[in-house]
Amino acid sequence: MLQTIPERTASAAALALVGAKPIEAHIDTKIIIYTTFLNIAKDPTSAEHHLAIRQLKIKKEDSNSWFITAKKTLQKYNLPNPEYLLNNIRNDKDLKLWKNKSKNVINIFWQSKREIENQNKTSLNLLKLQPNSCKMPHLIWCSSRDSPKATRKAIIKAQIATNTYMLQSIKNKHNQQNAHMHCRLCGNGDEDRKHFILHCPSLTNIRNPYIKKFDRAFELTDRQ
Repeated sequence: MLQTIPERTASAAALALVGAKPIEAHIDTKIIIYTTFLNIAKDPTSAEHHLAIRQLKIKKEDSNSWFITAKKTLQKYNLPNPEYLLNNIRNDKDLKLWKNKSKNVINIFWQSKREIENQNKTSLNLLKLQPNSCKMPHLIWCSSRDSPKATRKAIIKAQIATNTYMLQSIKNKHNQQNAHMHCRLCGNGDEDRKHFILHCPSLTNIRNPYIKKFDRAFELTDRQ
């Protein structure tokens, strides 16, 4: 379904829909968790361990040293410095604890970053982020199941939520065939998301059953 999302869709929205982190996060994860650095840290008697200590002491911050890259990546997530790992990772148990901790920190970092980006983009104010949006697909996608009809519905929902559904306001913005803003269904007002979802009289019969469901849900919530 990712192929159905237009290229102009904000990266934060596309990644949130499929429940993924950006490439940068995966590279950082490889550096922090799945590289030979942790294996070097486990063996304080190895030549590589002594080399790591030396590199971290003498190399400057602008160095191309791989150990400095690892150091900067750890700093980015406010994780302990490489020296700490070299002195404290000694066995598989230490390694497992470190991996679990760092995975959690990385997920929290990118979840927070995504939420901030979502708040700052008015076009994404209808896309409600889930607490675990870096690991799980959005509910819009989960609702599609294996039914072609449900899949088509999910695609339209995703496009509306990310403000990429081809309404007249979007066509006008991108100057497609000199499109005007007026709603082609009712002719009253500009066809933007608000008009399309809430006000277009031509869609009243489709809209009302859902509005009634919302009203009942709010009534039940108020009683509790």
